[in-house]
Amino acid sequence: MAGVSLTVTDDLGRIVSRLETAIEHVEDFRPMWRRIQPAWEARGREMFRTQGRSTGTPWPSYDQTIEQAFYLPWKAGVTGRSPESLMPLRWPGNREVLAPSLMSTRDPYAVYRYGRTRLVAGTDVPYAGNHDRGVGRAPERMGGHAIPRRPLLGFGRTFVRAVAEASREHALSAELVIDSKSRRGRSIGLTSDEVNALRGRGR
Repeated sequence: MAGVSLTVTDDLGRIVSRLETAIEHVEDFRPMWRRIQPAWEARGREMFRTQGRSTGTPWPSYDQTIEQAFYLPWKAGVTGRSPESLMPLRWPGNREVLAPSLMSTRDPYAVYRYGRTRLVAGTDVPYAGNHDRGVGRAPERMGGHAIPRRPLLGFGRTFVRAVAEASREHALSAELVIDSKSRRGRSIGLTSDEVNALRGRGR
């Protein structure tokens, strides 16, 4: 048997949550990565639909942040929608970039690359890391406010269930991380550990 650890960490390396089990080892993880791909997409869709509640990290609404003062009226004017109908990190019509990249692995900004022993999944949207950590400021034309934290990398029950089911057939060690380069606006997402490091553990 091989030990399996699925963890969520923040950008400082602190563990946010962990799922552990023990399963048979496997040589090639590509079937595993393909199997959980729809669950990764579903995780993103559910997260945006519930505004972070599905991953246990509810996002603040506009009326709970400084965005209410300038950004919300600006966004309403640009979209032609009422302020009450607008949701954080969502844009009506074809203006959306961030949400699609975490809802569909076919999106141009989506990241879902894998090999025999490694998976990297997430988004290449430049400002995703700022929203995830709540750092930086919006452009001046949007009010220049401090960006509120709206975590994007929580697992959520849907994804955890899918991984737990898939792990009955595959040994997996994965970690949700934020690339250190994302502080400069680079990609964020999920990356697996080299699973060979787990081989033999728990035998």
